[in-house]
Amino acid sequence: MNNVLYFYDQGLLTAFELPTGNVRWRLPSVGITCIQADVKGMLYINTSSAAPEDIQYSEQIKMDKVDAIILKVDPKSGKTIWKSVNHGQQCFFTGKYLFTTSSFMGGMGLGNALRESLEMATTGPSYFHIYRIDPDNGGLVWEYSNNKDGTPSEIDFQKTKIALNYGDEIRVLKFLQLF
Repeated sequence: MNNVLYFYDQGLLTAFELPTGNVRWRLPSVGITCIQADVKGMLYINTSSAAPEDIQYSEQIKMDKVDAIILKVDPKSGKTIWKSVNHGQQCFFTGKYLFTTSSFMGGMGLGNALRESLEMATTGPSYFHIYRIDPDNGGLVWEYSNNKDGTPSEIDFQKTKIALNYGDEIRVLKFLQLF
């Protein structure tokens, strides 16, 4: 992305200029799982609210609540433009739209998958959410949730349409473009 190498570890995102390798900027953040750029080159980072002290000891277990966070970051300066808390764990871009998804399957995942493959009833809570986020300010535009059918195996975003694959069923959601 524009002669810059982005590298992250457990607690820090660093932007290195290429080909010199000089550090352009650093952004402390624990729990980064993905970095994406939109069509304008702005960075969107999937991370968490965990603190740096949460990664000090590999054998340590903490029971503090950790929120999913999406950051919009200026790629030139490393400054955070906005952050969206608990509005998704993963970003998806389609045209001018920014979507995020969040899902959770409770209970033992392997056990649930085995029960589903044997067509047995599954136990444990599950939820699936889609959020549409305003890319200018990080505000929530709308959300969709489906807590009774669980998480789709695949999801695809195409401008104002969203396709959800539930194995033997494909659902298409469509929203009106109001602006």
